[in-house]
Amino acid sequence: MDLVDYVRREGLLSFDEKPMNDIDGVILAQLAYLDFDYLYARAVHGIADLTTNTMVRTAVEGTWNPDGNFRLVQALRLSHRFSQVTWSAYKNNLDMAQEQQFTAIVLHLDEKRHYLAFRGTSAALVDWKEDLNMTFLQAIPSQLSALRYLQKSVHRYKGDFYLGGHSKGGNLAIYAAVNAPESVKKLIKGVYSVDGPGIKQSIPADMTPVIHKLIPESSVVGLLLEPDKNYSVVVSDARGIQQHDPFTWNVEDDHFLTVGAISGFSRFTENSVSEWLEQVDDETKQEFLRSLFAVFHAAHFSQVLDVIDDVPRTLRIVNRGVRGMDEAEQLQWHSVVDAFVSSVVSQARERLGVQAAGLMGNVKDTLQRSGSAVQRSVNNVRNSVPSLNKPLLSLYWRRKAAGVSDSDDSKTAQ
Repeated sequence: MDLVDYVRREGLLSFDEKPMNDIDGVILAQLAYLDFDYLYARAVHGIADLTTNTMVRTAVEGTWNPDGNFRLVQALRLSHRFSQVTWSAYKNNLDMAQEQQFTAIVLHLDEKRHYLAFRGTSAALVDWKEDLNMTFLQAIPSQLSALRYLQKSVHRYKGDFYLGGHSKGGNLAIYAAVNAPESVKKLIKGVYSVDGPGIKQSIPADMTPVIHKLIPESSVVGLLLEPDKNYSVVVSDARGIQQHDPFTWNVEDDHFLTVGAISGFSRFTENSVSEWLEQVDDETKQEFLRSLFAVFHAAHFSQVLDVIDDVPRTLRIVNRGVRGMDEAEQLQWHSVVDAFVSSVVSQARERLGVQAAGLMGNVKDTLQRSGSAVQRSVNNVRNSVPSLNKPLLSLYWRRKAAGVSDSDDSKTAQ
């Protein structure tokens, strides 16, 4: 069973008859990806207003899994449990100066239950830059926006509140809930992070009962910046990074199938990235990312697809950019890449033994002799992570890139 099968099987029961569960939380998080600019322009304010297949297809065509979302919304339309869901307070804000992309919607399950859905990362580079800024900022602009959005929603609507989101959206949901005033926290009945990054702070004990973090076995995104282990590991039919798609997660009756631990690859990635980030100070992270995205901006890159569509060309552009930097910036690039390679070698030694670590050490020596910091980074990825499936990654990002539409312009609709 998957998400759609669950809706078809359990859809006869209202939220009064069957309380909210993890699968409901994931499904509602998916709705944040709908093209609400299109829907608002056609006075569509709820699931019941989606009266034609064409309308549904258009609303989901910009998502990273249009077929899965089409099947899901079609099932929701026929479901007693979800067909009466309405929405309001749509906010979609792109701020290049603040390096922010923030999108949220309030889903009304009924008059007394409200779900704040935060959209995950889009294919816009400014969105990815904001995500990466989490590595050195105490709070990114979208996290602060999510907190304000929650506080305004609590004052505007009466009843119980749930928050959730996929990927970055899950991070925003947890950040808002954890940092809300006590008077607001009392109204929160559930928070759902669907393979979302951590918030770099431990969850207070009084909040752990309401926070539901779900990650797949081979999670990468969901383990970034995660200081706690308070998550459930869900079985997925996919491999590698494609497990980030919750349509691949296994459902049994009214719950997800879970296992006791993440995969070895996932643990290796988590430990390598965590060790790397610990070795690099916040100022260096900030300057490294600033210079990298400055190179992208100079090349007129605005979407992730611009970066990955022609990787050799991108590498040439970045190489030229690095060569044009002053000596201090070039040394900074070398230090960041060296720290990453050292982290990978260290984790290989721990997990794979001396022989594998020796091979990794040879890779490191080769990279250190290389004249280009960028080429060193690329060689590291190619040699140190042989399980990386480039075709799958390319397909994944092409599908993510399809999520960009005219609705990604700065706009707020009420």
